[in-house]
Amino acid sequence: MRTILNSLILLAISASSCFAQSPAERNVAQLLAKAESLYDELEFEQSETALQQAVNLIEQHQLQDKTAANVYMNYAIVQHNLEKDPKAVVDAFHKALQIDPSLVLEANVRTPSLSKLFDEAQRLVAQRTDFEQTSDRDLIHYPPSRLMVGESLPISITVSRKLNSKVYRAYLYFKNDTMEMTQQLEMLPKGERDFETRIPNRYIVGQSLKYYIAVEDRQGNRLDQYGSGKNPVVVSIEAPVNNDIPMGSNLEDFVGEGSSSSGRKYMNFTLSLGTGVGRITDRSESIHQHKRLSTGLALAPFHSLLEVDFNVTSWFSLGAFLRMQFVEFDHLEGGRAQFKVVDHAPHSLILRAGGGIGHVRHMVSVKSKNGTGPSLLDYSRDGSFCYTLGVSYHWAFSDLFALVVTPDFYHLIGDSPSQHVDLNVGIQASFF
Repeated sequence: MRTILNSLILLAISASSCFAQSPAERNVAQLLAKAESLYDELEFEQSETALQQAVNLIEQHQLQDKTAANVYMNYAIVQHNLEKDPKAVVDAFHKALQIDPSLVLEANVRTPSLSKLFDEAQRLVAQRTDFEQTSDRDLIHYPPSRLMVGESLPISITVSRKLNSKVYRAYLYFKNDTMEMTQQLEMLPKGERDFETRIPNRYIVGQSLKYYIAVEDRQGNRLDQYGSGKNPVVVSIEAPVNNDIPMGSNLEDFVGEGSSSSGRKYMNFTLSLGTGVGRITDRSESIHQHKRLSTGLALAPFHSLLEVDFNVTSWFSLGAFLRMQFVEFDHLEGGRAQFKVVDHAPHSLILRAGGGIGHVRHMVSVKSKNGTGPSLLDYSRDGSFCYTLGVSYHWAFSDLFALVVTPDFYHLIGDSPSQHVDLNVGIQASFF
């Protein structure tokens, strides 16, 4: 009877534990069980695939339980068996020990080479713990001691709890001794207080790499930095022993999932083509037939839009624009302010407002002067002052260029007023 009672109690505890788990936690546990089964059957590659899926879920949902720690432990062991990059093995061990420092390497999987990598991960965890307890720094970073040519470099930084609530973005600035200009990468948030990015291996050339890290608030104000332009972190770049330096297509262009190598640029130039439609009022007059026009909608076909903007902060810019119509040439120019409200690389959404001076011509149909002939094609010339509102969608398809789609509203004010809407599609080039 006591045995049955104990079994029921254990069953109830297991059931309550199961229901307390989130769907993501249950999926991770199932993937871990599957991976362990595949590992026992010596199906290492399939086991790695299941563990990678579990790791993706852990990082997506920021799980920090013992199951997550066991996933990272198993992932490290499988990667070692598949002779993957030792750095990746240490990284997986490190993540496991950060969650559960009491983890040990079991005797049935321990080898001299695996034990060495596990010991290295333990030292990293111990160093970080000691540093956080004794350091008054707000930015914690461990620079690499050296680099190999053509080897991409992961960079991470931890923000102190005191500063973390104020930090909105983190940027990495770097250059090697063959580059004239400093490059910028936006670092992605990772976990509660960490930011990370990766310098592509095409930049790991020359004799040395210099870099520093800065963090900013929502207004673009710099809060703190690790290193500086005048006093950067310097890492030596070493050539392989056999001098087999990767070149050309052998150098990957990988930046890291979701990261952007563009960072914040200081000048944008945009060229767009578009068309528009406007509302003709009873104060409008045709420019050739000199006739008053009836109220209604009229097309304003084919124009170009040139824009130059200067980024005051990462989310606010000021600039000038020039709108030129091709059919019955006319122009409208002015200035505007732009506010970035969505920034999720490679996509962004920008609100814009401004004003200017000039005219917009609308295509209209008017009767002949004697009123008996066929209708004639003519144009209204509306303006000459305006204010404008718009929203712009940007898709950055490279470090420098973005596709831009922008609907703009113009309220034309003057002797011939009009409300006008344009749709523009173009390319933006961004510069430091």
